[in-house]
Amino acid sequence: MSGTTVHTLENQQLLEQVERESAAAARQLAETAHLRKGQLVVIGCSTSEVVGHQVGSWSTPEVADAIFRGLDSVFGPMGVYMAAQCCEHLNRALIVEYEAVPGG
Repeated sequence: MSGTTVHTLENQQLLEQVERESAAAARQLAETAHLRKGQLVVIGCSTSEVVGHQVGSWSTPEVADAIFRGLDSVFGPMGVYMAAQCCEHLNRALIVEYEAVPGG
């Protein structure tokens, strides 16, 4: 990733907060959109911005993992698939589980 620095975030409280808020957002979206098993939700966010930095300037795998855990705790049991939107370095491609692809 040209120009991107990956940082380690060791603030466990922030990671727990991110996970809780991600789960809360997933519950709200699932309820509002009446999500059903087999549907797909596109997830796109900047871990840099989540921790208060400019987009693309402070990438943190720990924050990405916390976001995923929070979302998956809601969407997983529902059978709702997540598609992760990649950054501009990867042309904003969508990454999905094989099972989410029709005919896959």
